[in-house]
Amino acid sequence: MPPLLVTALFLFLYLLFPDHIRPADAMWAPHVVASAIYDGDLYLDEYQTSIYQYDSFAVHELDDHLISFFPVGGPLLTIPQMIVLDAVLPALRGTTLQAYLVEHSPHDPLVYELQLINASLIMAVSAAIMYLIGREYLRAPYALLLTTAYALGTPAYSTASRALWQHGPSMLLLSLALLLLVRARRQPAAVAFVALPLGLAYIVRPTNSVSVAVISLYVLFVYRSYFVRYVLLGLLVALLFVGLNLAVYHMVLPPYFSAARLGSATLGEALLGNLVSPSRGVLTHSPILLLAPVGVFLKVRRGQWESLDWTLALIIVLHWLVISAFPHWWAGYSFGPRFFADVMPYAAYFLIPVLSLAQAGTRRATALTGAYVLLLIPSIAIHHHGATSLAVWGWNATPANIDEQPNRLWDWADPQVMRGIGSRLLVVTPETLAVDVGTNPAKTALQFGVISDGLVDVTLYLPARITLDLETAELFHMNPLPGGGQAGRLRTPISAIDLLRLDLLVDTANLTHAQAFPAIQLIARDEMEREETVVIPLLAGEAGAGQPSAVVMQCASGRGRLEAYLGPGWHDEEMLGDATWRWATSPAYLFVRSDTRQTLSVSLAISNLHDAEAPDGLGQTGVMNVSLPDGQKIALAAQTGQPLGVEAAVEKGWNTFVFDLEAGNFKPSDLTPGHFDTRDLSFALDQIIVAGACAAPTG
Repeated sequence: MPPLLVTALFLFLYLLFPDHIRPADAMWAPHVVASAIYDGDLYLDEYQTSIYQYDSFAVHELDDHLISFFPVGGPLLTIPQMIVLDAVLPALRGTTLQAYLVEHSPHDPLVYELQLINASLIMAVSAAIMYLIGREYLRAPYALLLTTAYALGTPAYSTASRALWQHGPSMLLLSLALLLLVRARRQPAAVAFVALPLGLAYIVRPTNSVSVAVISLYVLFVYRSYFVRYVLLGLLVALLFVGLNLAVYHMVLPPYFSAARLGSATLGEALLGNLVSPSRGVLTHSPILLLAPVGVFLKVRRGQWESLDWTLALIIVLHWLVISAFPHWWAGYSFGPRFFADVMPYAAYFLIPVLSLAQAGTRRATALTGAYVLLLIPSIAIHHHGATSLAVWGWNATPANIDEQPNRLWDWADPQVMRGIGSRLLVVTPETLAVDVGTNPAKTALQFGVISDGLVDVTLYLPARITLDLETAELFHMNPLPGGGQAGRLRTPISAIDLLRLDLLVDTANLTHAQAFPAIQLIARDEMEREETVVIPLLAGEAGAGQPSAVVMQCASGRGRLEAYLGPGWHDEEMLGDATWRWATSPAYLFVRSDTRQTLSVSLAISNLHDAEAPDGLGQTGVMNVSLPDGQKIALAAQTGQPLGVEAAVEKGWNTFVFDLEAGNFKPSDLTPGHFDTRDLSFALDQIIVAGACAAPTG
């Protein structure tokens, strides 16, 4: 298979699916290229408005000029293809590249597309180079298996092909250097030219200094007669780099290349995390690389371990140490093991002995081929999801900023790669709110974000006493609920990159410490008509103070938790002597959370019922309409002093029961002139009993 065909194949695969990655560090890379093409400099002054409006973290000021903080080597490698794209842009959009970038946001879809096309082309060429490396040892089908693992089963796909990060150009140059090193085994003169891509790789990404140092020693000891030529070509690249730095930065090396950026207090954690963290581990995201140590073993056992193998293995280990020395070893807002991307050409090289044995055609070889394919499939699936899922990218911010709470990197219950998979739509934090009863109104807040792909509508139900502050309320179409409280729908559906904070005001007048409020409810619906309910209990005093006193949990033998909270429609608890009761407005909501699918019973001990025919509005009997979690509606005869019971199947998670007295509501003040009670009342109860299978009573 010709390399050109391999390039075309992987370019097609990279561009086949939509790109949802946010470029972050590479946000201004197209702008750097446009400035180089049009102005002959690296300054971003013409994009000042966009930079200050959208994000300036990747840009710094130098001599009254704006310049990218990140290395410009990678973007400059895209100049040829950007010139081509610039030539066709007037026909497509009626404008030039630079004019379009000045007029549009860096988050404009076309700007993302420019990043994607350039990054994908770079990685497709790198894939073709990896194919040529494989062909030095393998037959064409097995070389293609090697290339597929490298191009689709590593960060080459999920990171380097998505945007103009430093990693794509770095991997291209290091794969070219590796090809020259491999060919130097039979064409020694080729080793001198390794200095060119290797020197450029350092300009693209300073961590490649590890490759420069170790490979230079390798050339010195193994190809001594070519070392001078190697050094001279390397000096040519170095002189060009230093000259550019002196002209632009007035220093030999730009600030980004400073060794002071290294230094981590968590080196041990970082070393382990870069290997096996559920959200950043290279082995958890590319299980195909578990065969790389097998490749090492096979070479050693066969007596084929060479100085080149020592060199590449040492680079991988030292690179692992260097990236673990970064304070943010997890690579900030990104997907998977981004910092490990650069050495993927070397890691793929150690898969060659495995494939070399696999192509032998023996029974053991067939089993090895099967193992390779079995590990390759999840590797591709993981990085495909990372490359195409917006929810995966949103994981960095939801439920909390990963740079502020890096402990999330070890959360096996919420690994980054699982975002967008399954039925969950929202993540809400905190799960339980508490307010101080000493301040009125008390202030608290919760935030929520989407954890699925696509747009999600969110409806909010707030019980009485709880309102949104004015700024937050503008996000919703809010309407009053019968008997107090509000309901509202987000004005605009949100996606996985949106994180909303709801600032809440709570009326705590006449509340006692540790008293429970009716809970807040969020209902999310996505474009596929999936729905999820999230309930947030709110307590006066310490969070976790317990269930509302009107709710009693009864557990039969079983596993997991069973919780119940009152929703909108319930009034505060009342007391006279030893007696306690709670009035409700119809409809009144009960939220039940179960850890398992099961059938449970709900029983209401009713003490008062509204009767529209009675002079005082109160009667002994009535009809209670109950809406069950599965959508079924039933009508039950209700009588004071008698339990009103219902059995219902509930799903794992939150389930909603709605109680609606057919007689409706009344105001005592409307029936008795001068009466103090102006509330909408429907029925009162002494307690609710929720019985089901759970490990132990909750609350």
